Amino acid sequence: MSWLLEIVLTLGGITLTINLFLLVRYYNGKRHIVEANNLLKINKLRLPQVEKLEILPLVDYETDSPELKTEAGLSYLVKAENEQILFDVGYNKKAEDLSPLLQNAIRLNIDLSQIEALAISHNHADHVGGINFKDNKVELSKGTLINFQEKPLFAPIELTCETTQSITVTEPTLLTKSIGSTGPIKVQLFMFGETNEQSLLINVKDKGVVLISGCGHPQIINMVKIAGEITDKKIYGVVGGLHLFKDKPNGGILAKIFGSDRLFSSKPSHTELKQIIVGLKALGVQKVFLSPHDTDKGAMQLFEQVYGDDFKRVFVGQKIQF
Repeated sequence: MSWLLEIVLTLGGITLTINLFLLVRYYNGKRHIVEANNLLKINKLRLPQVEKLEILPLVDYETDSPELKTEAGLSYLVKAENEQILFDVGYNKKAEDLSPLLQNAIRLNIDLSQIEALAISHNHADHVGGINFKDNKVELSKGTLINFQEKPLFAPIELTCETTQSITVTEPTLLTKSIGSTGPIKVQLFMFGETNEQSLLINVKDKGVVLISGCGHPQIINMVKIAGEITDKKIYGVVGGLHLFKDKPNGGILAKIFGSDRLFSSKPSHTELKQIIVGLKALGVQKVFLSPHDTDKGAMQLFEQVYGDDFKRVFVGQKIQF
């Protein structure tokens, strides 16, 4: 029995050491990101108005069309005036030669080579095309190559993607004439550590600014406040992933563990979720189009209770228009 006790004590010591490391890193990181995000807000972004904004989900968790592919990832084609940006590239979890993104683009008659730029929200597998995130690499597919002719790839950290020109976004900036970026909003994830995430910002005439989020790791209330400060405008609408769930995100238990900014990757309570949604409305956000790739049915139902007809789920192939 002595050997068994020795094993238990050893494992207990290792577990304690790991948890102490995570705790120290977590709280030190929390202090750092507050300072960094405060500095980010000093920069102001002048967003020109656009007559209309159209967002076409090419990758997400749900669709009402049997011809389109779904997965626990995200990729949206964002159109403002005559400009198009591809925001994130999905997961391609099965590492297919023709990824769900490219299959859906073909079925929807979208020529991705004609976009003005690519923008990546953050370097997680479900947004950069799979496990290649470990190498800071963006992949639209494992086989088919799209020639972007050295068009810009905007990311909040240094990333690479074949046939693009990599540009690291370090502050709020215009990515095209009418599509802006919040710049890298920092968040301290409990398991993953410090993470940079950018969102897109578009100023729609007679409505206000629409914020397009990849995953919402920096917390949507914080993101909306920062976006409001850097644009000096109210945020009218929020589209995309918010990483809010009542039980667990549709991406599974790993998405819950590795994508959480909460202590020990815990999930928010029902009361906390409701406070976030009510708080979002109190900030003036009038429309919410929520991605199911990192949000579960319980959280969706709470949004519907608070927002009513001003809340919609995102479906692959269904255009979102402002």
